[in-house]
Amino acid sequence: MTSIRPGRELRQLCRNFLNAALYQLEVEGYWPRPIETRNLQMGRDFYQTSLTNLAEFQELARHLMNDELLLRMYTHRGQQADPNEFLNLVERLFVYTVHESRGHRIESNVFDRWYRRFSRELYRESGRWRSFKTLTGVRITGRPFRFDKQTKLVPTPGWDLARHSQGQEIEFTTGFPGGYDNSTLITNFTLRKDRFAGSSRPHPPQVDDWAKAGAIATAIRLLKGGSPRVHCSALVHISAFPLTDAHGWCRMEGQHRMDDEEVLIEPQDHFSIRSLARNLLETHYGRAALPRQNSDRMNIAIGRFDDSLRLQSWEETFLDFGIILESLLGVPGSGELSYRLASRTAWLLGTDDESTIKIYRQVRAIYAIRSLVAHGSQRDEAKLRRLLQDISGLTSESWQELWDSIQPALRSADKLVRTLVLACLTLRRIGYSDSVPNWPLPDDFDSLAWTRTTRTRWQQVAGVR
Repeated sequence: MTSIRPGRELRQLCRNFLNAALYQLEVEGYWPRPIETRNLQMGRDFYQTSLTNLAEFQELARHLMNDELLLRMYTHRGQQADPNEFLNLVERLFVYTVHESRGHRIESNVFDRWYRRFSRELYRESGRWRSFKTLTGVRITGRPFRFDKQTKLVPTPGWDLARHSQGQEIEFTTGFPGGYDNSTLITNFTLRKDRFAGSSRPHPPQVDDWAKAGAIATAIRLLKGGSPRVHCSALVHISAFPLTDAHGWCRMEGQHRMDDEEVLIEPQDHFSIRSLARNLLETHYGRAALPRQNSDRMNIAIGRFDDSLRLQSWEETFLDFGIILESLLGVPGSGELSYRLASRTAWLLGTDDESTIKIYRQVRAIYAIRSLVAHGSQRDEAKLRRLLQDISGLTSESWQELWDSIQPALRSADKLVRTLVLACLTLRRIGYSDSVPNWPLPDDFDSLAWTRTTRTRWQQVAGVR
């Protein structure tokens, strides 16, 4: 960050404006005030026109608009300068100085201290920003999870973000953090002011926090289970003279499911989460992710896995599960697709005869429900009961019991799909070699299924054993 020393004229214009503004508040009856009520706020204690109509403000604004350096930093190229471009900054200077003044004029020592901070910020070419992403269904124990030098996940609930925003209260224009927003991803970044000149805040493509938040949330889901989701976002300019008010917004689909347990992130989990999240950031979420052979199939699987945790009908969730299975294990060829997906999943994830048979039946049932949903078939309650029983292991004799068994079946299917996605991701990270198992599965994968030693080796590499 660099700064330029302003001239004496700006100092005097600011002093004239502050005294004129204080006098205007006295005329309007808002001043003087008791010391405990001097924390003035525009829109509550006085109106914008109280400042903008002052001749001293117009003179100060003209001086600022004639400064080419400031115009380049605060307005778009070719855009007509607006005197109100600098209103947010000088209004805060006024509020700070009035808060510490006692008489009918701004005191010299108070003005000098705040003017130095104001002028330094005004001519600073870059600004420090802080982004917040609240996560539902995640609780941090022990030390915060640090992803990199700029980003860390802290045990701060969404309603307490002002503690990390230098005291700036964040106004949420859409929604508000809920009781499940018990952790927050904080990303610090520096951006030149001329990169977003004329805008109220940096554009999302200029900030990498969305990609990081998505990669970390998915890594937690795959490694720890549950359904943590990015719920609310906020952006704050870290400065005593912010260019814009702290702003936040929320997405309703990010709310944590009431029936899901909260995921605990402990210090011993940090390395595995960080490693997987960085891989996902490189290959799936990051803007710099390069297209590679068969990468679209993994992208579809990860995207559908994230979608399966949305607030949606259970039928749509099973549809997502079926697409994940097809994306990871389905290849063109002869034979029934349901049988091929079930046998491949069982071969890759089953570590003994009992688990292999169970996984095979689960996948056949998941894909059967997926087909019923995709084809819009008329619901056969007896058949659906049998399919849910194959997935969850629970029996149901009535419709109410059938309804109650849907959640356990979803949990069992989610665990299976999550394990499969993680295993395929692990195989992909190994690389492509004739001597090392990898993903996508080779064409002769089905013939390898009959070799126990090969199967054991693949499971060890995939982290299943």
